[in-house]
Amino acid sequence: MANYSKVFGSNYPDAVIKLTEYKDIGEASASVQALAQRYYSLMEQNDFAAASSLLHENWNELGQYYCGMEMLNKLEEELYNTQTYALKKNTVYLSKDIPDPLEFTHATPWLEPID
Repeated sequence: MANYSKVFGSNYPDAVIKLTEYKDIGEASASVQALAQRYYSLMEQNDFAAASSLLHENWNELGQYYCGMEMLNKLEEELYNTQTYALKKNTVYLSKDIPDPLEFTHATPWLEPID
């Protein structure tokens, strides 16, 4: 059994990650863009408490445009767990030469490196 990371909320391999539809702030309404601009301005001024308050007070408007470290850490953990699984599940034969069929199983892909 592989040791999967569970630090940031990954449920891999027991469940798939919940899909989130983030939106581009450039496509938001003028009022949402103004809130986002105020948030960025507060962050640039190192007023993190005020920026955090603004974000949380306006979460219904800004939430679909905000991808924070919590989500990025979880995504990185999901990628790590997927790689852990893949490395234990299959191997890849990497060679410039066509491999001998006796050297790998039918399920092992052969990749030819690009010079």
